Amino acid sequence: MDKSRGYGGDRNEKGDNHGRQSDPNDSNDAYGLRAKTTAQTTTNDDTTVAIETLEKDVRGLFENKLYELPSKHVTEAKVAAASKQYKKVYKLRGDLTKSQKRTLKLSKNRIAAIKHVIAIQASIKTALGDKQVITDAKYDNTTLSTQYAAVAKALPKYSKTIKADVDLIDGEVKAIKAINTATTGDPDQQKINAATTAIKAVKLKAFEDYWLPKLPKVAADGTVTKTDGTVAEVKNPTPAQQAQAAAKKNTSTGTTASSGSQTATRTTGRTTTSSTTNSRPAASSSHGTTNRPSTGGSTGSGTATKPQPAKKPHAPEAGWNVSNGVYSTMQAAMAAMNKALDRELDAGRARIAHAYSVPYQDGTVMYSWEFTD
Repeated sequence: MDKSRGYGGDRNEKGDNHGRQSDPNDSNDAYGLRAKTTAQTTTNDDTTVAIETLEKDVRGLFENKLYELPSKHVTEAKVAAASKQYKKVYKLRGDLTKSQKRTLKLSKNRIAAIKHVIAIQASIKTALGDKQVITDAKYDNTTLSTQYAAVAKALPKYSKTIKADVDLIDGEVKAIKAINTATTGDPDQQKINAATTAIKAVKLKAFEDYWLPKLPKVAADGTVTKTDGTVAEVKNPTPAQQAQAAAKKNTSTGTTASSGSQTATRTTGRTTTSSTTNSRPAASSSHGTTNRPSTGGSTGSGTATKPQPAKKPHAPEAGWNVSNGVYSTMQAAMAAMNKALDRELDAGRARIAHAYSVPYQDGTVMYSWEFTD
């Protein structure tokens, strides 16, 4: 036996593994396997940390782990941080497990839901302000409606907590549209009534206090004083307004009006008739005829004009009765007549009287009155 080879043979002989150096290019070499395993482990660790951070950021946007209600402390900054982390994980999506990909998708939807919450909260605050009143006559709630639909779909439980505000805005918008209609063009009582009803339907005093004064102010006789000081008749007046307008017109022009019974108010408990034409001769000689003018006096019916006695003119034309005095104006004669009717009404008698013009021989026209019942 050749002992020169020694135990184990020649270390440099081909096929001898003793003393052999590892080849890093050999895929089956232990060193190469260890390097690849280390790289893979590092990648997996980074992905796991990234996905866990995303879950934590998203969970912080909600009240609890059920993801039904937004956190009371949610801010745009927190949403921005969660969105940034989502983008970071999204770049690693090729290395994610099936479970991690599902987390990534849920995180995207939950971040979007919180963005809808922040948007609609801002819209509600902008619309209602501190007093819960929309003050912008041109406000449009179309965007708010779209936002609410998105929130209701993503977070139905949360949408119920803001429904009262959304409904309030809807009601105020409807009222403001009616107000805009009532204040555009010529005043129309039907449009004004519709706007008034819509304002009161909101059931918010602050809203009424702000918007009711902006409607056209219609007087009892159906007239409106415009901003330029002119007076216009309202369209579609109520029956009460029509009656008031007719009464006002009759009083101002001296046309005939009548009433058959006494009422609680003194002005309607009498009937007055008048004429400015020379067509009323004396109805009866029993009234007596005198050319002495009346001393007149103040009226009891609120007439602004105080009766003024006229200077004695020539004798009236034949057949004209001036038993209750003559006056230089129809208003003065009617004021005296109304005062007499008030006295009769106070005594429990509802009487009828009229005022009329009296032609005089010198061409002068005077005025007088008499009972005709």
